[in-house]
Amino acid sequence: MIEKHFKFVYPSYSPELIIPVRNGRNSRFHEALLWEFSLGDLEQYIVDLEVIFKDIAKFLKYRGTLFSMKLAMTWVGFPAPEFIRLSRTSYEVNPGKKFNSLQISAIQSACRQSAPAAATLKRIFHNDQSVSV
Repeated sequence: MIEKHFKFVYPSYSPELIIPVRNGRNSRFHEALLWEFSLGDLEQYIVDLEVIFKDIAKFLKYRGTLFSMKLAMTWVGFPAPEFIRLSRTSYEVNPGKKFNSLQISAIQSACRQSAPAAATLKRIFHNDQSVSV
């Protein structure tokens, strides 16, 4: 319905113009697309933006589940995380490799964006490293 109106008002309008933007192929819009999908907080920690745009539909469909938490952790550079449930509303995460102080905020952000709303991250650990949050 609205497309007919746009074609009448803007005869040169073509919906095909926005397809490359929505598919993540135009880097000028990456930041805006991340905010549109409510993932703007992850922007500074993301390792590869193209991977996000391939997985975004699955992430949004399963947001708030263990699957989405693992997916968000891979986006920030931890491909094999392990989540340990402490109670109904708290959990710990083992990112699967050593992490530094800068990566702690990346892990927290990934968990905040993908975990269930009531869930709370209590600790990040790996072997002898442990950080309470």
